[in-house]
Amino acid sequence: MHRLRTPLLPALIALCLLGPVAAETLTEAKNAHTRGELAAARAALDAVLASTEASAVPVRVANQNLAVIKAQQGDVDGAIATLEWVIASDPIAAAAFANLKTLRAFQAATSISAALGTTGDTALPTLSWLDAPDV
Repeated sequence: MHRLRTPLLPALIALCLLGPVAAETLTEAKNAHTRGELAAARAALDAVLASTEASAVPVRVANQNLAVIKAQQGDVDGAIATLEWVIASDPIAAAAFANLKTLRAFQAATSISAALGTTGDTALPTLSWLDAPDV
C-alpha cells in the first residue's frame, strides 16, 4: 500500500473539518483575547458557534475558549457549565478537564474564605486557551 506523504494532506483534512471561516474566526478570537479585548473575542467565538459550517472540532474549541472568557468576565458558574458541556461532548478534552478542575478549586477556596470570614487570594487563576487547529 502506498502512503501519500505531503504536507498538504493534513491542511486539507483540517480545512474539511473546520471550514476556512471557522478557522479564521477562531484565530481572530485568540488575537482579541491576547490583546485583552474580551468582548471582541467572545463575539468571534459566538460567530463560530452560530456558523452553519462549523463542525464538532471548532464548536468544542470555541466553547472551551468561551468558558475562559466567561470566567475572566466574572461568570464562573457559566464557565463551569460550558466546560461541563465540552466534556460531555468530548470526554477526553484534557484542557476542559484542567480548566474545570481549576475553576472548582477556585470556587472552593472562595467559599472557604467567605465561610471563615478571611480575605484570601480571590484572583482568578489562569485558564488554558485552545488554539484553532492549523489550516
